[in-house]
Amino acid sequence: MYSGQRINKKNLMISNAMMARINKIDYLLENGYTLKTYFGGFINYFVDKNGNIIYENLLRRRKELPGFSWIGFIFPEFIAVKARHWNFFLFLGIANFLFHAGCLIIDMANPNLSYIFDFALGYFYGWIAPYVRRRSVNNLDKEISFRKALLLSLILFYIVQMLPSVILESAYPGFL
Repeated sequence: MYSGQRINKKNLMISNAMMARINKIDYLLENGYTLKTYFGGFINYFVDKNGNIIYENLLRRRKELPGFSWIGFIFPEFIAVKARHWNFFLFLGIANFLFHAGCLIIDMANPNLSYIFDFALGYFYGWIAPYVRRRSVNNLDKEISFRKALLLSLILFYIVQMLPSVILESAYPGFL
């Protein structure tokens, strides 16, 4: 939303913390920064007026940037549905299949590795959730109700989490 108008929070289910993150993004854009987004919203960073790349991560926190979203970390599928970030589920399905195929190749069907994979994916989504949520709000997408979003996120989560395992188990019996 670079037009300078503020987002009307009415009829949107956005926490105050997420709204503050979205406002930080808008503030930077209004002050001459450029937001670069790649790979369907998975890579986001700012470029300042001098052409310097501005980003943050766990080791490099910046107060002027939106920061980490705990709700995006804990419930990435729910935030993806609320923001209509369907690419997330495509990415999740492909990454999950490659992860399980890699475990099959190196003969390490260890459930603990799956937890590490899920943790890393949630951590990653925690950093991009404010950008994804802002995009959906600015596109004025019709808000998906809480119940529908919860149900849809659970269905999509189980499809993309279970499908790679089912495919590999049918191709290589005894894998799991």
